[in-house]
Amino acid sequence: MPAVLEANALYRFYHAGDDETLALRGVSLRVERGEIVAVTGPSGSGKSTLLACLAGIDEPDGGTVTVMQRRMSHRSEADRSALRAAHIGIMLQSDNLFDGLTTAQNVWLQMVVARKRDPLRASELLHRVGLAQRSGARVETLSGGEAARVALAVALAADPAIVLADEPTGEVDAETERGLLELFADHRRRGGAMLIVSHSPALASQADRVLHLCDGRIVDA
Repeated sequence: MPAVLEANALYRFYHAGDDETLALRGVSLRVERGEIVAVTGPSGSGKSTLLACLAGIDEPDGGTVTVMQRRMSHRSEADRSALRAAHIGIMLQSDNLFDGLTTAQNVWLQMVVARKRDPLRASELLHRVGLAQRSGARVETLSGGEAARVALAVALAADPAIVLADEPTGEVDAETERGLLELFADHRRRGGAMLIVSHSPALASQADRVLHLCDGRIVDA
């Protein structure tokens, strides 16, 4: 069965003067339909760079990313944006939401972009992340934890083929985390896949596979 997401030998280099940083060194992975894959690793191991390349936000210096059997990498920004809108939900560490819009408007905007308008699902997602009472709050009034949960609702809003999330339970208590893990399980039951960067043991225990990244390489799985 074709993978929902596939990366083949990804390399990413950064230069600062005469110094070169090898952020990714030949990373390859597959994520199947209905699968949850967790990615762990120490700070600076390349996790955020990997997510950015998988989402087409950043371009790898070598290797390719394929989403729903279509090449994402080394294409125009317009092509990458269209693929993201159609197939990928993204939650990064920051810059996920539009200031000046309410939480509900941010969720709805993602549905409009993906052409999957569903008012009932938008309301349900805010309820599931524990922020139904904050649906009318503007982004700039949210706490860090609230903003992260809204960003997760945005990532799930259009029922994407795959969600790429960076520490989605990093700023929540244990009870809230359990609710979010059930939300992830629901996405899996709907046929969606997830690749999640996380240090959470609870999330890792729910994942089908755990990949360990160190110095830009997958060292074991």
